[in-house]
Amino acid sequence: MARLVEVSEADLALYEWDGRTSKEHRSEIRRYFGFRECTLADSDKAASWPAAHVCDKERQAERVRVHR
Repeated sequence: MARLVEVSEADLALYEWDGRTSKEHRSEIRRYFGFRECTLADSDKAASWPAAHVCDKERQAERVRVHR
């Protein structure tokens, strides 16, 4: 991550991830890339995809339990 934003790892470690500034940064990033904030419906879709595409194909019950 530090390399992507061209700062030192030490500086990135000081970034306040829950503050007002970080919320504004996330908003700017979403606008720049044309994304919107995730909704509960998005969360439901994200949870249903693995169930439909992965869980049905995995036959080892223990591996499914591990990935829950």
